[in-house]
Amino acid sequence: VHQTMELRRSLSAPAPAAETASPPQQRQRGSATEDAERAEAMEEVKEDDEEAPVGMASSAHSEPTPQSGAPPAGGDSAADVEKEKKEAEAEREYAVDHRRRQSRRILIEEMERGGLLSPEGREAAEKYGKMVPADMRGAWIKARDSGDPTFANVVLKATSLSCTLDKFYSLFLSNDAVHPIGNYMSNVLGDTRVETSSWSLSEQDSFSLTRTVRYVHPVNAPMAPPAASATKEQCFRRFGDEGMILETQTVVNDVPMADCFYIDDRMLVEPTPEGGVALTAAFEVRFVKRTMFRKVINGTSVIEVTKGIRKYEAYLRRAIEEEDAKAKVTAGAEEEGEG
Repeated sequence: VHQTMELRRSLSAPAPAAETASPPQQRQRGSATEDAERAEAMEEVKEDDEEAPVGMASSAHSEPTPQSGAPPAGGDSAADVEKEKKEAEAEREYAVDHRRRQSRRILIEEMERGGLLSPEGREAAEKYGKMVPADMRGAWIKARDSGDPTFANVVLKATSLSCTLDKFYSLFLSNDAVHPIGNYMSNVLGDTRVETSSWSLSEQDSFSLTRTVRYVHPVNAPMAPPAASATKEQCFRRFGDEGMILETQTVVNDVPMADCFYIDDRMLVEPTPEGGVALTAAFEVRFVKRTMFRKVINGTSVIEVTKGIRKYEAYLRRAIEEEDAKAKVTAGAEEEGEG
């Protein structure tokens, strides 16, 4: 009887608990959906990482170093699932931002090149959400003939220059211009500490480039210091082979009533049938505050800006002549070498 009772107790006892799964086994039982999302995000940024700044791509994908005494990574907990979800979302956002920056760079190169988008440029424009006008000729005529805003003071009217549209841009306006605006300001106007930023894609226009020129300008005015800091905000648009527009807003600081007005000027560059370009330049003194010295400010500004534009025309002509002379010397040397 005693042996029978022992046998019954041994048969009714619960079985030993199964050995707890190791962390790798637990990780394999994780959410298949989250693993798929993470794989998809990693695939999206795989190509972008090759051009990403050092440290950015690696930081987006690196796993955090476990802290001393912390529980092993993995598991089926809600915290682990949420963590992986956030990492995948961060990787996707990084990929989108990187492609956006690439699109901006491509568009800037396209606008500098002529405003006519190549297939790559059009693809970049679609990603970035900006497009140039389909009718480039119509867009140019509309911008050229627009009377809003007004530019009351016309200094140059279709003045001829012996260079092409592309040559004008490469010599005077591009980021690596041979005769940039900074040289003119320093060597002709006597400005100092001239700093010109590179062109960047405008956030407010469909196909404009913008840049900033900061400098110190000599002042010859009553109750004003001998020199004052100033800023030019420039906006450039090129309408393919139809023409170019450069608009500049100039603000001079540290002079009396400087916060009451600014100078707004516009330069149009249009190709001519003879193979050159026609230059038109106009400006207006725009007042943003009332002042009893408005008439004095306007008169002084008109005289100074008019002189500056005419000096710039002379600067352009001399520079074009210098480049033409260099080209002739180079061509002559090449002919002698061939002979």
